[in-house]
Amino acid sequence: MSVYEQLKQWQKIPHARREWAGYRRQLTEFVIRHTAPDSVAAILGAGHCDDLDLSALSGHFSKIILVDRDFSSMEGSTAGWQLSARCEVQKQQKDFLGITDQEYEDYCDCLQQGIRLRGRNTDIRELSELARRRLDPLYGALQAHPLELVDGGCDYLIAAGLHSQLDNLSVLIWNAYEQALGQHAPWMYPYFAKHNEEAAARFDERLLREAGHGLILALERQRLGIPGSVQGAARGLLDMEGAVRMGRLERTAQERLYWNFDIAQGIAYEMDVCAYHKTEK
Repeated sequence: MSVYEQLKQWQKIPHARREWAGYRRQLTEFVIRHTAPDSVAAILGAGHCDDLDLSALSGHFSKIILVDRDFSSMEGSTAGWQLSARCEVQKQQKDFLGITDQEYEDYCDCLQQGIRLRGRNTDIRELSELARRRLDPLYGALQAHPLELVDGGCDYLIAAGLHSQLDNLSVLIWNAYEQALGQHAPWMYPYFAKHNEEAAARFDERLLREAGHGLILALERQRLGIPGSVQGAARGLLDMEGAVRMGRLERTAQERLYWNFDIAQGIAYEMDVCAYHKTEK
């Protein structure tokens, strides 16, 4: 297994379906209250679908489309749920960013080569320049990436915790090499945040275009114990409020939920969960 594949494995949260039960129930109930029965919903960044109750949703919607960049992560997403026979469940593979697994792997390999000669004596500033030289062309090409969220359209788009995950792999890979070196490069984090916000803005514009009747968004307001907003998610909140002011959306409901993301590591988020009705055609 490559270093990149190992890092992807680290992203998985053991026992998420069990530990997220309270958050999942609240989020699912919010979705059902603020969407029309027998409509079509797409869950973007569905992954293993641990944060939404597909049993309850399949009794509410006539069709659910699960969408994720990693099709394999959705393969077991319906396991364990009692799905209504009246609801069609479809899976689609879509990339909401435009950086491929191979490009992430090449970036990872580039850093690996960068520390091979001097190990923990590697100059972190030189390594950060190497990382940026590898990533700059990838970020520069994103505007040309054809961004489409769902094939066939739908009534509602649902995205929970997705904005902060759009380009989390670049940061995850960099974190791993910082830890391996025992060094820290704080100047890299504004760089990552800038590009993740740009990706979030582009994604938000597509959300507004493709939503049929409305949107349900769950966005991290902050990680508990660490003041400030989560990158990407903060941009999502700003973009949606901008769309409300411009008359493109109407916010019909908002709640604050607690998400115990990773009990073992003590990671929890305060979430803003919002329902929006699309006013423009």
